[in-house]
Amino acid sequence: MKPCYRCHSTEHLHITIVDDYLHGTLSAKVACTECNTYAQLDYVLTGSHADEYRPDDVQLTSEVIERWNEHCNDMEGMLNHD
Repeated sequence: MKPCYRCHSTEHLHITIVDDYLHGTLSAKVACTECNTYAQLDYVLTGSHADEYRPDDVQLTSEVIERWNEHCNDMEGMLNHD
């Protein structure tokens, strides 16, 4: 996982997975608690086969880390105009 593009640390990065069965939503988030930056994935699980296609925690973690790394690359590109 890439360090935060603002503070350049991995020390404050946290991964959170929230599975809300009541509303049928699932989300995964990587956040830097120091800079309040984050990348998040949201899933809305509907239909009769929603449980069959529900990603597990390992898959969610992998996907949100990939999203975080892409977000960091995009932000570094915007901040480095060389």
